[in-house]
Amino acid sequence: MAHSQDLGWIVDALIDLNAYCEREGLEDISDHLIEAIESIAPSVRNLPATVSHTGPAPEHQKVLEVLEQRG
Repeated sequence: MAHSQDLGWIVDALIDLNAYCEREGLEDISDHLIEAIESIAPSVRNLPATVSHTGPAPEHQKVLEVLEQRG
């Protein structure tokens, strides 16, 4: 994908939406969002590299853990 670096924000937005759904008890929607993140992240960017140098944000870490469990 030629514009993959420009689209990294999409993964961040999905992670933020997932965090919101988890806080609100919307597990069914959260499951679908995690599937979407898992599906598009490799095309957009390397998900672990999206975090800052200080370490992953809690919502990023949770998604990473879920993706590792599925792998």
